[in-house]
Amino acid sequence: LIAEISDTHANIWSRDSALENYFGKNMVPIEINFIENKPVIVRLFKELSTDSKLSVGDVILSINGVNVDSLIKEKIRFCPASNHSTKLRDVASKIIRTNSDSLDLTIENNKGIHHELVKTVSYLKINYWKKEIPAHKELSSDIGYIYPASLGYGAINNIMDSYINKKGVIIDLRCYPSDF
Repeated sequence: LIAEISDTHANIWSRDSALENYFGKNMVPIEINFIENKPVIVRLFKELSTDSKLSVGDVILSINGVNVDSLIKEKIRFCPASNHSTKLRDVASKIIRTNSDSLDLTIENNKGIHHELVKTVSYLKINYWKKEIPAHKELSSDIGYIYPASLGYGAINNIMDSYINKKGVIIDLRCYPSDF
């Protein structure tokens, strides 16, 4: 029902045992973004086994022998969102969830196509929201950058003191602020 209304903010945000069992309590500890309609690994979490050969930039072709396009088609219908790109963002984590201890990924990269059996971890251990992006930095002597998700309460005052004479400040709003 929630997916049918196509509202990105309509969702089940708390843990739900039926959904956990359906999508899986475990996942491969990676982050996927869709780039040119292909599922690309963009981040490896520290929970990924040290013997894994997965790399940022790898394209996932299939999971447990099932073509990724088929998995997306099967699971995207449960992703409530107002547009297709947001549905893809949300389905990215769902295609790598399972109740099994591992998933067999078929990966394509600059070395060719290969399979890797990847150990899974509890999806509750993965913190997608935490990004290692500094709260602010100088992009040049004239341009400052602010990332509100990493910004601590009250820190903006000191930042603005140092940015007051800059020609421009970029405030990256592709996040939720760390403190409202």
